[in-house]
Amino acid sequence: MHGISLTDGLRRASILRASCKALGDPVASTVDGAKIAAVRARWMANGVTGKTANNRLGYLKAVYNELHKLDVIDYPCPFFPYQARPASGTPLGLPDQTANNRTARCT
Repeated sequence: MHGISLTDGLRRASILRASCKALGDPVASTVDGAKIAAVRARWMANGVTGKTANNRLGYLKAVYNELHKLDVIDYPCPFFPYQARPASGTPLGLPDQTANNRTARCT
């Protein structure tokens, strides 16, 4: 099982479950940028810091990356072309043109 050797693996698993619940427990292939941006905005409206919101989204992105790397999924990661913004609290948005030139795969 991936992630089992993480020192805070149980905490991360709990965070991942809560994040999935916040997204409405969707089928992974149906998650899109609008859902990601909406849940991040909702977290921040409820007092979650930008850094914490970015960390939560980073954990979800890591799951997509690992599943894609293992050929468990063959659809693009919904976190591209969206990227976390600085923890100052600015919302998710499109990255600069250089980042847009990357492939649709999460990297």
